[in-house]
Amino acid sequence: GIVAGNNRGECIIWLQEGQQRFTKEITQALTYRPNLDAWIRKIFYNKPYFLIVSQMGLYQLQIGKKPVQIFPQYYGFKVAAPIDDSTYWLGTHGHLFICRFRQQRYTVGIVYAGKRITAIAPVSDHECYVGSNDGLYHWLNGKMRKVHLSGYVGSQKVHALARDARGWIWVAYGGDSLLAFQHDAIKLLMKTGEHFPGDIIKCLLADGEMLWVGTNNCLGKIQLDVSSPPKVRTTFFSVLDGLAGEQVNDIQRYGQYLYVATSDGVSYFPKSFTIAARDIPVYIMNMYTSRHQLADLEKPITLSYRENYIRFDLSAVDYSGLPEIWFRYRLNNHHWVFSRNPVINLYELPPGRYTLSVQAIRRDGMPSAKIATVSFEIRAPFFVKPLFWFAMVLAVLGVSAYMLWRIYRRKHRQRLMQLEQQRKITELEMQMLRAQINPHFIFNTLNAIKQMMYEHEVDQANHYLDQFSSLLRANLYTHQDDIISLEQELLYVEQYLTLEKLRFGDQFDYEIHTDESINMSSVQVPAMMLQPVVENAIKHGIRKQKHVRGKIYILVQMQGSCCQIHILDNGPGFQPLTATAGGKGLEITRKRAEWHGLQFSLSRIVWQDQLFTAAIFQIPLSHTQIVCQPSSVVTS
Repeated sequence: GIVAGNNRGECIIWLQEGQQRFTKEITQALTYRPNLDAWIRKIFYNKPYFLIVSQMGLYQLQIGKKPVQIFPQYYGFKVAAPIDDSTYWLGTHGHLFICRFRQQRYTVGIVYAGKRITAIAPVSDHECYVGSNDGLYHWLNGKMRKVHLSGYVGSQKVHALARDARGWIWVAYGGDSLLAFQHDAIKLLMKTGEHFPGDIIKCLLADGEMLWVGTNNCLGKIQLDVSSPPKVRTTFFSVLDGLAGEQVNDIQRYGQYLYVATSDGVSYFPKSFTIAARDIPVYIMNMYTSRHQLADLEKPITLSYRENYIRFDLSAVDYSGLPEIWFRYRLNNHHWVFSRNPVINLYELPPGRYTLSVQAIRRDGMPSAKIATVSFEIRAPFFVKPLFWFAMVLAVLGVSAYMLWRIYRRKHRQRLMQLEQQRKITELEMQMLRAQINPHFIFNTLNAIKQMMYEHEVDQANHYLDQFSSLLRANLYTHQDDIISLEQELLYVEQYLTLEKLRFGDQFDYEIHTDESINMSSVQVPAMMLQPVVENAIKHGIRKQKHVRGKIYILVQMQGSCCQIHILDNGPGFQPLTATAGGKGLEITRKRAEWHGLQFSLSRIVWQDQLFTAAIFQIPLSHTQIVCQPSSVVTS
């Protein structure tokens, strides 16, 4: 016989008469209280008892006797799935149970708490897959983990689960979405709504390698060929084929018969039962634009660019009992679009040539071999033709180029004015610096000569006076030229150091090293560029040394594509060490170097195992000419 449960907590028992006839015999209720949610979810048979899984709890039923509640706590069971003929997984609003029938009695135990269970796919008594309102989970040996499946299921509600003979787990989620996977590898993805009626999957039954799908509109069958790529064959049965009701709530197979519980009764039929799928001829009846109705679609059709909203009316005839005919269509060679509506609307089509192809979908979900087509062209407006845009681009480029040239010219003039003004200011500051150098230096030099004469050091005073006159002569010559050779600049600096050395005596030593590969007369530098730095090294570096003999080194060498000049002193350095440290002289030097395209910086470096303050000039290769010359070293 057959035992079925409804949403009022009633068990209806039919006994078999003959081979295929059943007679309604007994109705036994779990409760007679009205307005109580007593929905019976599953019924399992363990001779001589039936296990009733309901919203009110678990009951043991024996035909002819009153149902007995075997699990007194009210948990509200939602789903149940058998592991074998005596072991079952059970799910409630927040718990996962396992139930065993041993020695004519049932035992129930909680294995997990914390999830609302909506579907279960058993693997064994210590492993199963669990569907919930927020996705799919895997329970194994007491641990629950979420199954991500590349984000396809995500946090969507899982409606049903099934495990087939291949070991694939089928997941129904998000309405009509169906997914199959094994070992977290996705095997198949499909939308059942594209193959048979129904937008919500209610239940699944894996029958070997075949899958039965119950929706809110029909019973669907899926057969899969796992060759690469996989091929899916589908068919379905609806109320027009004799199904008791549209919504399928449960599916069971016993022997060669399939039993289907619907909202309007129970149907059963041989599982091999099928209905032949025949081709469905389809026709494009009419074509509408915003201006015309076209009935003769065999002639060439040319439309204006304003007629880019188009509607097509379709027609198809089928006598196999389909509740409705589905279509699929595509423009040119784009992807197929499925539609239940015999009207196709195309919006805002761009200019071009188009071919619309339409097919009807057969009962087995495959498109009919017969295809209806219509070709048409939408003319392009003049303002989208290549010649028009070519002319527009040329005009825009011309105007843009002219405007950019005007902007560049104005900014270039402003920049030249600023640079000229800055150059004049820098030159004035340099002249002021030169004018300031002479009084201080001349005063100190004359005092030194006067002191030597008092001490009767006539020879040294004469030598000092000769050096001083040479320095004044060099200063007079370089005063007239803005750019001089590096050779002249080093000679001037050497004369200056010689006088400072005579004045300060043994307080410091100096050395000038030049690279033999550099022709000093071919390297051009601004006049008096090095002297303010050397003076600053003596004034702020050497003179602050109380117990250490001062040292000044001038190094000229090639570094890549630049001629580098290092002025080193073993003074205490500047804090902070910047190009503006040390007074007005270094700031003017920095500006002059920037104006002439040179780089000037201050740093602390280690040279010959000693720490020095280094003023570094970098002269680009365009200022120099590399020739072979012997190196020279001037020491004192």
